[in-house]
Amino acid sequence: MLVARFAPDTRAAIRHTAAVIAGLVAFIYLLIGLQVVTVIDVPSDQPAFALPAAVVFGALAVLLAITDRRAVWIASAIFVALVAAMYFGVAAQRVPQFETWGILLRVLQLPLVLLLAWLGLTSPQRHAARL
Repeated sequence: MLVARFAPDTRAAIRHTAAVIAGLVAFIYLLIGLQVVTVIDVPSDQPAFALPAAVVFGALAVLLAITDRRAVWIASAIFVALVAAMYFGVAAQRVPQFETWGILLRVLQLPLVLLLAWLGLTSPQRHAARL
């Protein structure tokens, strides 16, 4: 029986790709938090949600770059999915409901969730080739 083959560095490449995406998300949240870009009608409210998000996504980027812990990736995938869902859940209460930066963040968060889920559902030991 043939088992899925992954090059030894495939898992690391996926982690590093996810780290770059998380870092980009952190940077966008930092821009929002520092009010370099405006995403809501009251820009003074932006730091309250964007700066903590920048820190969390920045920490995720670092973790992805330096470690490989399945439980962390599963928890992170759930967290990122919840963040994305909350954006759409509170849209009706925001002005504007949707804006370019928010949609861009969701576009980036989708592959991030998928990569984190893959990392969480596959074993670091099982990525080596076997026949």
